[in-house]
Amino acid sequence: MLKNKWLKLVGVAVTLFVSFVTLGLSSLVEASDLEQLDFEENIYPRVDGNQRVHADHLVWTPVSTENPLGGADDFNAILFERFENFNETGGPVATGQVSNVKIVTFQEGTSPGVNQFIDYVIPRFNVALIASQEIKNNIHIENGDVITQEKLEGVTIDRIPNSGAELTRKEKTSQFLATAREDLQALNQKLWEMPVTGVIREEHFWLTLDIAEEVNIFELDLNEKNTRFSLNLNDISSSKTIIIKVKGNRLNIDSTWLNEAMLNHSNTNQIGNRILWVFDPSSKLVDFASTNLIGSVLAPNANIKFSGYSAVNGTLIANSLDGNNTSSELHYLGCFKGQIPEVPEVPEVPEVPEAPEVPEIPEIPEAPEVPETPKKPSALIKEEIKITGRLPQTNGENQKQKQENKLPQTGEKEMLLSKGTTFLGWTILFLVGSYYIKLWKKKRE
Repeated sequence: MLKNKWLKLVGVAVTLFVSFVTLGLSSLVEASDLEQLDFEENIYPRVDGNQRVHADHLVWTPVSTENPLGGADDFNAILFERFENFNETGGPVATGQVSNVKIVTFQEGTSPGVNQFIDYVIPRFNVALIASQEIKNNIHIENGDVITQEKLEGVTIDRIPNSGAELTRKEKTSQFLATAREDLQALNQKLWEMPVTGVIREEHFWLTLDIAEEVNIFELDLNEKNTRFSLNLNDISSSKTIIIKVKGNRLNIDSTWLNEAMLNHSNTNQIGNRILWVFDPSSKLVDFASTNLIGSVLAPNANIKFSGYSAVNGTLIANSLDGNNTSSELHYLGCFKGQIPEVPEVPEVPEVPEAPEVPEIPEIPEAPEVPETPKKPSALIKEEIKITGRLPQTNGENQKQKQENKLPQTGEKEMLLSKGTTFLGWTILFLVGSYYIKLWKKKRE
């Protein structure tokens, strides 16, 4: 009996202990859930803005016919290494390190004037700033999340209420920038190799671009421009693209005009969204000397510095940007609406077939001697008459002639006759002389 009582008491104690532990764990879980929910409310990323990226979708949009600048359209600037000593940007920025930058993004619905053009209103952004390295100073953010690789320490993001959050996404920030760099460097090289199609006419301090094609490619050599100049576009139709290939490292543009009307407060026919400044891929340092630039800038290998107040109305793509502590600005105009031409394919040069070996020329055999054509009897008779002056002899005559030929011929007969006559004469003279000699001797006797 006693043993059963102790067993009951132990069972009750165990039951109470388990109930107490269960209740305590439930309370802790509820508290943790409430804290997590509150935490998630504070860090839930923006996803309803006009950008294709957000904190949970840091994916680069590749360059294509439909997206001429790829994912760069989602930003006011993409700077692979550094963004420093700058005043303000109207739109988002993706970069490596941030140092001494005051304002990034203007408030959603910002009235015209602050962002240059009266016909463009700042939209709602998902992302205001992506920094794959550290942020070294307090920044004022008005529109979008700040995404960093590591948790921010020692700096403050000054923002207006309900304008976004600070989020950490580890290596995804550096992966995003690495993919962007590779894609945009390839685009830079491709456009630099495109042939020029348009002519720039220079008159005093004016450079007029004759725009005739749907896609117009010009070349501007800054090494030949030692003075400040203004740009004049002679066609403002809404479908044409203007690509300006820039040589040199110092840009000094005063203003841009459309058919001699200054482009100042209105982005007429969205012209700012259809101009692309393409810098030489070999350029490492570019100076914007008090330049007011209309259009986007593609210089992924260059470190750009603003040596005087400058403004870029479009998207700026560079290795780094230094505002040089001036009151310079970047004005956001939305995506690039121009066309990127395809590089013309160079036809393959067919391989030249090897020349066949020339066969050795066989020696030409000597031509056999051609036997003389036998002559007809009439021809022989004529030839005999021509040579001897008399008709050829018959066989009988030939025999007689052979016998005659054994006798001395005419010349030989005369010679023999002459010799015989001489001998006979000497013989007679000798005999006569002998006779008289004998007579002479007899008389003396």
